[in-house]
Amino acid sequence: MSGSVTICFDLSVDEHRVLQFLAQTEGLSSGGYARNVIKRYLKESDSSESMGRERRRDFRQPVSIPAVSLVNYSDNVSKSHPVTIRDISKSGVCVVFSEMDIQLRDLLRSAMGFELVFTVPESGATVAFSCKVCRTIFGANVAMAGEFSNATHHEVGALSPIFQ
Repeated sequence: MSGSVTICFDLSVDEHRVLQFLAQTEGLSSGGYARNVIKRYLKESDSSESMGRERRRDFRQPVSIPAVSLVNYSDNVSKSHPVTIRDISKSGVCVVFSEMDIQLRDLLRSAMGFELVFTVPESGATVAFSCKVCRTIFGANVAMAGEFSNATHHEVGALSPIFQ
């Protein structure tokens, strides 16, 4: 049996508020929730299957591109939100939501898909993609990874300047 170690770290007031909210939704204390998150992360990182495993089938290009996302929620309601594209590939995208409040966090849990409109910085072309939500990552910000749905070769080709 191994001993235990106490780890302390600082959080901003906003980060602590989010931690308290997430912990409360699972009926845990803030410390218990943080411990579970860290244990889950370490377990996933320790597994030889997930070490270095890439979820997307295509190379991810790190970017920072402002965009507008029209999110489709499970109750057949759609709402637009400003986002920043964090990374993009020929098969999908990861966006970070710029505006965040508790109500939006709750809504994003039920998101089924999203439309994304942005301008490719290198070419000036405005493009639009429909995406199926693959995963939503809740942390200090909310990030949503999506796979392009029914994107044509021509539409994906408009992204070529990003990958050069």
